[in-house]
Amino acid sequence: RLLNSTVLSQVFNSAHNAMKHCICDTSCYNCLRSYSNQRVHEKLDRHLAEEFLSSYLGEATELVIRQDQEVKELKLLDNGFNIKTEDYDYIFSLLEDDSEVAQRLLELFISQSLPKPDFNDIEFKVENEKGYADLLWKDKKIMLFTKDNEDGYILAKNSSYLCFVLDESLNFTLLLKALS
Repeated sequence: RLLNSTVLSQVFNSAHNAMKHCICDTSCYNCLRSYSNQRVHEKLDRHLAEEFLSSYLGEATELVIRQDQEVKELKLLDNGFNIKTEDYDYIFSLLEDDSEVAQRLLELFISQSLPKPDFNDIEFKVENEKGYADLLWKDKKIMLFTKDNEDGYILAKNSSYLCFVLDESLNFTLLLKALS
């Protein structure tokens, strides 16, 4: 259950609250102590635990690292539409997606002055298969795919590029952090 980002953030928030609101000096059976950790009771300190947990408060983001899968080489092909100099509204109109997710992302791009993508509809090749990314930030190695381009996403997701799909599962926090 901890792999679910919502559950994980609830665990951190709950643990932090328990450390913060306990009335003991360093630790007790209401906050940190248990029968199974009795060997280290004298080392437990709820104040240190509270401080540690405070770094993890708020909304958790999900980042899946696939160590069991080989990273595939992705080669960009020389065609694609250079859009670095275009304005945000035009760039997002190229996606032909007027969903709430796309609108929210557009607002975030404008309000946070995020870097504009370099290319639209840029083709790439992974092994012997070709695909395309709807938007590409070349230097940051980030690709954005529309819901209609799931095949491109599946092809690119195990490459060295950070890939996102413009749908309800889009991790805005991770994308914005990667672009900053």
